[in-house]
Amino acid sequence: MKNVSLFDLLDYLPRTDCGTCVSGNCTEFARRLQSEEATLDECKRLFAGGYEEEIEELKDLLK
Repeated sequence: MKNVSLFDLLDYLPRTDCGTCVSGNCTEFARRLQSEEATLDECKRLFAGGYEEEIEELKDLLK
């Protein structure tokens, strides 16, 4: 994975802090993505619909 900033990841996450992932909030989820401790599909809100462009951007960032 490229060197991606936490803020770059947060820009594309829902930032609703819904608590449905094991991270508990979007900032912690972004940190876990950044350190490769989590995978994008763990964000249930992101894949619930309406975030298709954000998913593609995140996939690109996480390559």
